[in-house]
Amino acid sequence: HTGEKPYLCKECGYGTAYKKQLSRHVEIHTRKKQYRCEHCDFLTNQKRELDIHKSKHAGENPYICKECGFSTVYKTSLSRHVKIHTRQKQYKCKHCDYSTKEKRELDKHKSSHANSTNKKRKLDKHKSSHAGEKPYICKECGFSTAYKTSLVKHVKIHTRKKQYRCEHC
Repeated sequence: HTGEKPYLCKECGYGTAYKKQLSRHVEIHTRKKQYRCEHCDFLTNQKRELDIHKSKHAGENPYICKECGFSTVYKTSLSRHVKIHTRQKQYKCKHCDYSTKEKRELDKHKSSHANSTNKKRKLDKHKSSHAGEKPYICKECGFSTAYKTSLVKHVKIHTRKKQYRCEHC
């Protein structure tokens, strides 16, 4: 991926990063049939490759996805693309109909529900305080409150040791 092309054709100077690609290229010099593009200096020993190459000049994309209309010059690109339609989406959101094939995408999506769920829970608690509901009750003395945090603070009254004692009683 560095852009280096260490494999060079001795015949024409063509360079590539892959040895196998150079071997394929060298065949164009040894075979009698050569297919040359009339629009540029592209040369190949395979008619199919020339046809694909020529379609680039014409702006044509001969390979088209029947599912969504995506089109490409390369058959391999279409094959890769079609898989997105056939792959089952494994990760589904419990709160809505969102689904994805990547767990990290689902995790990101779930955070959008977390804020609204949290806010709704807080609002419900707040509303219950106006209705006089006090579901949190102290087992020690019967004190009741609408908020769990208030009960937790209250309970400390019973569990804290008295720091200051009267010396006379």
